[in-house]
Amino acid sequence: MRETFQYLLLGHLLIAGVASACVPFQCLICNSTEMTRAGACPSCNTSCIPDEQYANISSSCKKGVQVSANRTGSNVDEGKDVKLKCVHDLKGQVWLLGWKMDGEEILDKRNKSKIRLKKVLAHKSGKYSCFVNSTCGFLESEPHDVTVKNNSVILLIVCGISALALVVTMGLVLKYKMKRDSAKHRERMEMRAQEGRPGGPDPIGPRV
Repeated sequence: MRETFQYLLLGHLLIAGVASACVPFQCLICNSTEMTRAGACPSCNTSCIPDEQYANISSSCKKGVQVSANRTGSNVDEGKDVKLKCVHDLKGQVWLLGWKMDGEEILDKRNKSKIRLKKVLAHKSGKYSCFVNSTCGFLESEPHDVTVKNNSVILLIVCGISALALVVTMGLVLKYKMKRDSAKHRERMEMRAQEGRPGGPDPIGPRV
């Protein structure tokens, strides 16, 4: 919050000192194509627009910044990459460009118009925005949602199913082994019984 205030203060001081308390017309949408989209914008024929007048001009006539994502979109699985780009039309008028996540500046992403979030995890989900400090003042894009799907639940389910399948398989194998051992034991007992069975009486012969 303190750094944002410093940027605003710095931009105001520079505009006041260098541009004599006015904003250059380059901060407005003034070419024919953009004017058709935004409607007729005032002050396009003036090299310097007083601050008070600039503040009252419609935002549709002012240039700004926005965040765009790569083709993979901003709804990705964990482990994927996300590419974000800060798009603005303030050529040659930007002193500082930065990025924020959930309102907090990402300090190692300063002056990078494109950022790449490598192998994102769920904690990287959030609202990303970019901002510029320029001759047109401090401008910040609308937040861009990045959602990273947490695969830990799916992983737990897969592990649970695998563990259950392993337990069932081991149970079946153990049951089969016990049944086989029981059959062999019964077979051995029967063989022993047959071997130990006493024979019949000796035949009676004539006495000598």
